[in-house]
Amino acid sequence: MMTPLTHRRYGAIHGVIALGIAGGVVVADYISKVLILETFLPRPFMAIDVFPHVDFVFVLNRGVSFGMLAQWAIPPWALGAFAWGAALGLILWAAMQRHKPFVYALAMIAGGAFGNGMDRFLYGAVVDFIDVTLWGGYHWPAFNIADTAITCGALLFVIHDIRMRHTKH
Repeated sequence: MMTPLTHRRYGAIHGVIALGIAGGVVVADYISKVLILETFLPRPFMAIDVFPHVDFVFVLNRGVSFGMLAQWAIPPWALGAFAWGAALGLILWAAMQRHKPFVYALAMIAGGAFGNGMDRFLYGAVVDFIDVTLWGGYHWPAFNIADTAITCGALLFVIHDIRMRHTKH
């Protein structure tokens, strides 16, 4: 049985873990974007082959996921503030979780949201740079390390949630 004292200690430990993971995502995302900006600002229309079907490009995404809402001209500071608020909420939610996979998942999503929010304050848009070519020459919308962390965190959350539901029955 969890007492209030145990729950606070548990929450504090998970909060620290979540902050560490989110911080790692933010640092990795920021460093990758600085390197991309240093490489591509002098030559913005260049593409660098990384692997077969994977290139580095330079894209400024003024919208949200996949460039949606870009035509609405929402101020970057508003989108950035929303992302930072969501990241804070996710960290607080992660601190309350009993299962570490949920802590890890929420922290990854929070780190990605904070990293993309930071871009909006620094550059007025999100810096995307990973370009994946699928079958038939179709290009998936460019993305970045923060987007990857958000996607991996969401997948981990869903997978662990499904596993938890199956163990209850």
